[in-house]
Amino acid sequence: MSLLALGATAGLSAQHVDYNIPYRSNAMIEQHLDLYAPPGATHAPVVLFIHGGSLNEAGERRRSPMYAPVCPGMVARGMVCATTDYRLSPSFQWPAMPEDVAAAVRWLKDSVAAHGGDPNRIFLVGHSSGCFLAALIALDSIYLAQSGLKTGAVAGVVAMGCTLAPWDTTGRALSPTKLAQQFARDGTDRQVYGTLAWRLRANPSAWIGPTAPPFLVLVAESERFFPSILEEGAHFVCLMREHQRSADIRILPGRRHITTTTGFADTKDQVANLVADFIANPRAVTATP
Repeated sequence: MSLLALGATAGLSAQHVDYNIPYRSNAMIEQHLDLYAPPGATHAPVVLFIHGGSLNEAGERRRSPMYAPVCPGMVARGMVCATTDYRLSPSFQWPAMPEDVAAAVRWLKDSVAAHGGDPNRIFLVGHSSGCFLAALIALDSIYLAQSGLKTGAVAGVVAMGCTLAPWDTTGRALSPTKLAQQFARDGTDRQVYGTLAWRLRANPSAWIGPTAPPFLVLVAESERFFPSILEEGAHFVCLMREHQRSADIRILPGRRHITTTTGFADTKDQVANLVADFIANPRAVTATP
């Protein structure tokens, strides 16, 4: 085994993990997180990883194989990392999902210093529907406010493989009647969101403003054209820059949606290293065209 491989193995094996921490009072089974920390950490940046799975109980969880390497890989790069579950459809409807993730941010803000993390440097890293949740929570202040926090509680967001402007009607001349008809036809959306009003509010791009934290948008090569993740990501970055907020987008060559997170435990993994570089200096991403 090479010295590099030995070092990576040692870094992973030395990590301390606290499993099944409840982040809400009277927590349900879905309202728990696992917290990973490097030995002797002090004031380390903090990652909250939010899993994908289409907001549905049939989807992924924090310990699913495609997500299991994320926190060990982040900790090997010097960060404290929490990976969280949250309530899902059909047992629960929106806004249970963003409310739970915001509550996990609140728990980290209050508790992560005791685990070597810096509560002033909490970054949201989300994949797929978790990416969508990370972006929305960082931008629509209603969710953090319910947990007694402002948008400044989030130091930055890495948005991996999600649509950032769902149901963005700008320039599309969609009437309220047409939107209502579309929602009525979409059984999945009705099951998740319950009402058209919640569905329309769940648009991260609509909430970009002067307090938006820095964003790094990551798009797998296979996601460039269908679904339109690249187009929406570019539109999102454009809106951020119009508000003079730090944001950029990267295409990940050779990657597919399901392989974006699987290599994080590898010290040479391109995606994990992009995330680590962003967290080390989030405002290095360009703020102007």
